[in-house]
Amino acid sequence: MCACALLLALAMSADDPIDNPIATFYSGPEGYPAWTDGVRWSRVINMKTYAKGKTEFQKFENARDELREGGGVLYYPAGLYDFTTMPPGRGLMLCHDVVIRGEAPKTRTPAADGALTLGTKFIFPFRVRGGGMVPADWNFIGLQIEKGKTLGNSTDNVGIAWVHLVGAGVFFGPDMEWASSWGTSDSPFTPMIKKAWRIRRPDGTHPFDALIGGKKYLGAGKGRLVFGCIVEDAPPLDDFLDPGYGTEGFSTQAHGARIAVYGSRIFVANNVLPRSRKSFVHLQRTSQGPKPVLYDYGKTCGIDINKELLSGLGPAGASAGYFEEGIVVRDNYVFNHGHTGFNIAGNWVTIRGNNNDRTFLRQGDKTGVRPWVLTLDGFEVAGASSDNRSRAFDLAGRNVWIDSNRFTNTGSKPGKDGEGIACRVETGMPIYSWAITHNVHKRGTGAAGYLGGSNLDCHGLLIAWNETPGWVGLATKKAGRTMTDCAFVANKCLRVSPEKKTPSSGTPTPPKKVSISVHETDAVKVTWTADGPADGFRVERKNGRRQVARDCLPAAAHRRRRG
Repeated sequence: MCACALLLALAMSADDPIDNPIATFYSGPEGYPAWTDGVRWSRVINMKTYAKGKTEFQKFENARDELREGGGVLYYPAGLYDFTTMPPGRGLMLCHDVVIRGEAPKTRTPAADGALTLGTKFIFPFRVRGGGMVPADWNFIGLQIEKGKTLGNSTDNVGIAWVHLVGAGVFFGPDMEWASSWGTSDSPFTPMIKKAWRIRRPDGTHPFDALIGGKKYLGAGKGRLVFGCIVEDAPPLDDFLDPGYGTEGFSTQAHGARIAVYGSRIFVANNVLPRSRKSFVHLQRTSQGPKPVLYDYGKTCGIDINKELLSGLGPAGASAGYFEEGIVVRDNYVFNHGHTGFNIAGNWVTIRGNNNDRTFLRQGDKTGVRPWVLTLDGFEVAGASSDNRSRAFDLAGRNVWIDSNRFTNTGSKPGKDGEGIACRVETGMPIYSWAITHNVHKRGTGAAGYLGGSNLDCHGLLIAWNETPGWVGLATKKAGRTMTDCAFVANKCLRVSPEKKTPSSGTPTPPKKVSISVHETDAVKVTWTADGPADGFRVERKNGRRQVARDCLPAAAHRRRRG
């Protein structure tokens, strides 16, 4: 037995779990993503008994490095793990094929109801700013680049499961062609960079690297999971830009998310992003002079998959990163005061069973101890035409299924936002084979919003059996927009747009030339040719003796991933 194997054997207990927790939790006939079986769940280091290091952070890095050859699991049994002594300049950075795992809860409580309780808790450092507490700069679970490699080709099969994070989020970012430094990049943000951050060399390990120093998308790796976690008090801090409030000003990141994951074969499921009680009002210079502003723990994006950080890459919609394959985002609870609940792009995407709970974003509401003004970025005061990005689902990509989600209280005042489930013209991408089904929007005190697309081309869109106080369909204000294979069926809504495109009666016929093949070892590709007046197809699979309904797709869809 080699020394490395001996160390691992001594650090492992007979009671440590070695199962695939995703497979255990989603053990019903619907199944789970097959790629998660590729994680080496049976190779475990028990971090409660691991002794190499004086602090929890040192132990984490030492144990992670022992798993570098072959991969495995850093298992944290129930208990409190203190990372407040984490040194500045890096978070808990995972290397390839290494997963953090906490102790699973005793009961199977649905996270989408916001009631998840976990026994494994990590706490991270906060610091005093403006009379309140804000997270430290590098408070996140991130990625470590292997020597001589890049973020895109050395960080596959990573993740975190069953851990309650206090003060930290998750950032598994993209790889790009990088500028030499933040201060010498030609980004629109470059003139705003504070002096201390100008020398940073972007490499993708910091959430803002892609927007300040990313020139061209190169990739992002494959196999990334965030499962069964609580992400509490974790708004990404923006203490590196100065849009006008001065060197002492700060805000939450306008483009940061509490969970941000980029790449293919992504599984983000059964997580809770709860409401914080730490928001506070402080005096700061704004576009209208010194004003009380809110450091708002709830005014950040909840879950971002392959989307927000790619917005600056040339013409909108041009990045290949918007079409990474095999994305599953399901059964998550996200609380928002403002900003977007779910910001997602990909190819063969399932967004199902999520809950975006909100308090309506209204300037001056009693969130702090005194009235406050609403700003876009801590400096620019919002007005009636401002986009505070208070929408539930902002989506892009191809072959997207959005089913059985719920949300409420979208919109802002003052502001012009409030979309429900949207593909917006700003993405630069058409809708191509989407199904929006069985979703419920409760208006509350917010905007009516809409489910569908706004002023863009559409090639296959089914919107059916939803409940919303707003409209559904496709708004086509610009002449020449293409709209094919669209069906808007049995929705409880204000109106359908455009009404003339709703389906007429007809007898559907089965698709022709149906073929099935293996796709990249962990998926099944189904190809067919649509025939006749069908508005969509129901795709099913057999799991053993059971036949399971998987999807209801527009007629334009030509293939569909499994799992």
